[in-house]
Amino acid sequence: MGEARGRGAVGGRASAGGAASGAGAPGTAREATHKATAPQLSWREYAELAKQSPERIYRDCVTDVFRATGPGGQGVNTTDSAVRMRHVPSGVTVVSRESRSQLQNRQTCLAKLHDIFARRARPPRPRKKTKPTKGSKERRLKAKHIRGERKALRSRRDFE
Repeated sequence: MGEARGRGAVGGRASAGGAASGAGAPGTAREATHKATAPQLSWREYAELAKQSPERIYRDCVTDVFRATGPGGQGVNTTDSAVRMRHVPSGVTVVSRESRSQLQNRQTCLAKLHDIFARRARPPRPRKKTKPTKGSKERRLKAKHIRGERKALRSRRDFE
């Protein structure tokens, strides 16, 4: 028997798989792909990623290929042409199934990753502090004063 290594290995042997093999247990692939575990990068870090070449980005990715769905008949149903790429350092996942060619779908995924990095690399716009003008403050206070006088007229007065 082969030796199992990693977080899920128990006693040097792989556990017997099956329908109830602890899907969703800590340390599984399901945990690794969950959005809550994705790192939160700053716009400066995304700017560094956007400067990288597609080859460098590809080296940091985990790639899955699967069968695309939709129109295309036998050409789609028999080939694993759809590509899902997950950029591990950033946690960004993209999918491409536009083409029947796996190579073209890989290139499309890399272009999508680059676009996402470039979009997230924009620095946040500085917040402009807004302050009410002197005239608006005076109008508001005048309106409050008039409202207060109106309310004062509602009260009962004893005339003696």
